[in-house]
Amino acid sequence: MKKLIILFLFLSTNITAQELTGTWNVTSYEDEIVYYNQTADSIYYKDESRKTEAENFRKMFEMMILPVTYTFKDNNEYEMLHPMLAEIKGTYEIDRNNNYVILSEKNTMNDTLPFSMSNEILYLRMKMEEGFMKIGLKK
Repeated sequence: MKKLIILFLFLSTNITAQELTGTWNVTSYEDEIVYYNQTADSIYYKDESRKTEAENFRKMFEMMILPVTYTFKDNNEYEMLHPMLAEIKGTYEIDRNNNYVILSEKNTMNDTLPFSMSNEILYLRMKMEEGFMKIGLKK
């Protein structure tokens, strides 16, 4: 579950720590089956044969993914908060050359996440056991 929550991160434009600083809320989700945009209340099924699976996801989205927030502080600390499950704290670093955010927690491995920024939405991408997950975050 922790991997699922952390997987919500980044892709193409250079970003500075100042641009990243603040609290970000989930607005969209994408994987190999579905793209869901909560702001526009729209859903697109990439694989019609898995539509039932995607519908089940949509029902869980509001409870499991939408409440997640990321807070990036100007001292390179971050906090990922899921009100019902966990609070994860650590440090972050921006690799501008490769467009990665590197999240580090005490006593665990680092997560290196591709990022992009478009229309003031921060996109974070995570590799899962099978496929990927990409979330859109807005301040």
